[in-house]
Amino acid sequence: MKKHFFFILILIIPLISSSQNDSSKSNAPKWAQKTPKSNSKIFAVGKGTSASADVAYRKAVLDANKMLAESVGSVVTSKTTRIISSVENGNAVEKKVEVIRKSVTANLKGVEQIDKHQTQEGEIYIVHVLLSIPNKAISRSIVNGITSDSSLLGKLSSSKAYKDLLSEANK
Repeated sequence: MKKHFFFILILIIPLISSSQNDSSKSNAPKWAQKTPKSNSKIFAVGKGTSASADVAYRKAVLDANKMLAESVGSVVTSKTTRIISSVENGNAVEKKVEVIRKSVTANLKGVEQIDKHQTQEGEIYIVHVLLSIPNKAISRSIVNGITSDSSLLGKLSSSKAYKDLLSEANK
C-alpha cells in the first residue's frame, strides 16, 4: 500500500507544480497569450514582474519595446532592401540606407500602448503590456531618412520601390 501511495505522490507533485507555474499565464489576457496580427500594424507584448507595480510596468514596457524593435528591424530591412535592389550600382546607396535602417529601428516613432493588464500573486505584481506601431509610421521614418539626404533622394526618387514606400507612408 505504501508503494502505491508514493507512486501516486510522485505523479501528482509535478502536476501541482506545473499548474502553479501556469497560473500567471492563465491570468494573462488573450492578447498576451497570442499576439494580435494586422496588415496595418505591428504588435508586441511585454511582461514585467516585480514587488513594485510601477517597476513591473516599466519592465513590461521595456520588454515590449525590445520585441517591437526586433519586429520593426526585419520590416525596415525588407523595405530598404527593396529600395536598394531597385537602384543600379548602389554601393553608396546601400551604406546610406543602412544608416537609415538603424535610425528607424532606434527611434521607433509612433509607438502606442494599446492595453495593459496587471495581476498580483502574493507580493509580486505581474504586468502585461500590448504595444503597436503602424506600418505607415515605419514607412514615414524611412521616407524622412531618405528625404533628408538630397543625393540619396536623387537616386531613389524615380524608383518604383521608393514611390510605393512614399504611398504607404502617406496613407
